[in-house]
Amino acid sequence: MVNVKLLASTSLTLYNVDAPDVIVLAHNTTTAAGSMSLRCLAKGQPTTYTYITWEQRWPGHPSVVRTYAGSENLTLVGLTYEHSGYYMCRASNGVQLSRNPNAGTGSAYTEVKGN
Repeated sequence: MVNVKLLASTSLTLYNVDAPDVIVLAHNTTTAAGSMSLRCLAKGQPTTYTYITWEQRWPGHPSVVRTYAGSENLTLVGLTYEHSGYYMCRASNGVQLSRNPNAGTGSAYTEVKGN
């Protein structure tokens, strides 16, 4: 008979992970400005983000007016009143589950007025 003594060394590391909360920084401007920038700010764990897409919607209009490539900053040039509207940014950090149904999505309204 052989006696065997098992040593268990288990290390458990817990990570605080959460899908990002996203806010969009935007401001009103005029067509004379020529361009404007919007910024997508994501905050979550882990802190590495993929910016998926930007979408523009007009108030009272149910569908997407324009779609732009995902990035932290969106710069619009050749401004007209048609650039007014809600801009939504989508960002991900790879965390799929969240208690916040709007996690990963933020939006803001901006208005472009004539001179």
